[in-house]
Amino acid sequence: KRRSYANRLVKHGKQPDIYKDYPGRRQFPLPKTPTSSSKTNEVLASLHDVRRFQRRPISKESLAEILRLACGEHGKITEKPWGELLLKTHHSAGGRHPIEVYPVVVSVDGLKPGVYHYNVRKHGLELLKLGDFSGQVRRIANSQTWVKNAPVYLRMTAVFDRTSFKYRHDYFLRSVLMDAGHMSQSVYLAAKSLGLGACATHALRHDIAETFLGLDGIRESFLFLVMFGWPQELSRAELISPYR
Repeated sequence: KRRSYANRLVKHGKQPDIYKDYPGRRQFPLPKTPTSSSKTNEVLASLHDVRRFQRRPISKESLAEILRLACGEHGKITEKPWGELLLKTHHSAGGRHPIEVYPVVVSVDGLKPGVYHYNVRKHGLELLKLGDFSGQVRRIANSQTWVKNAPVYLRMTAVFDRTSFKYRHDYFLRSVLMDAGHMSQSVYLAAKSLGLGACATHALRHDIAETFLGLDGIRESFLFLVMFGWPQELSRAELISPYR
């Protein structure tokens, strides 16, 4: 169904160009710099979506490190009249940090499978429901065939009034979505540094996720899903075209 839908779109309309150029304007070529002039740049240069995972658990320490680096607290600042605001490894408009994280643990050494909430204040997990919810994650992800075998899936939600309380205009939503993107990229970086791979998807059944978590979809809404685990070796063709 997904392939036939894509074929119809391509057949009946012209796709937007993937580049934007200014013909006739003076050009200034940039030097060809090394892709990895530092350890951080080496990790960044090697990032890509990992859509195939080994059936292999990760350690609780790896999960803890990814959550701390990508989602956790790294200090506080006090700003009048707002009071205490959190510092994290990524930017958030006004320091509001509206994104909440609900890890679905499938295969982590030392943790029972289930749905948890990441408690930023305590850097810990709060158990919401025990059980293997990998099948439900696939349903939330619209039964995409590649959404399988990851030992951890992070359900990301937004608590909108954290941001809208300060920014009382329609543009606040753009800030929330930027926060989601920043956190997603932080998960990719943290996972890659541990030898793991990550992938995000937005082709989702928000209604199923919100009902399961008891969210009203207004004050707090489900936004996207990020999964990570041990990457499977891919063929050259799969690396070149992971979205086939």
